Amino acid sequence: MLSTFFLGTGRLLEQRWTFPILAVLLNGASTFTGIKRQVPGISDRLLSLRLRSLARDGFLIREVETEAIPVQIRYRLTKKGEELAPVVAAPDRWAQAWL
Repeated sequence: MLSTFFLGTGRLLEQRWTFPILAVLLNGASTFTGIKRQVPGISDRLLSLRLRSLARDGFLIREVETEAIPVQIRYRLTKKGEELAPVVAAPDRWAQAWL
């Protein structure tokens, strides 16, 4: 029987671009532009959709920095998101070993 993770959250993680976004944020908080720069090929619309989904599911939070001019929005992983580090790294480790 599949766990709730694979039935619910797993669907989010299997969506294209989710792993590269998480990989960027595992290195620390970043702005929308910073993430886009590190995930070549992703459109603004799709990045926005994935960030919204990850925030809605509790993997990241959106922080508004009002002391900066212009106002900056940074995204950072929650504890739940940080716990995905081994999951995000696993495909890369496998590829290095077998490809």
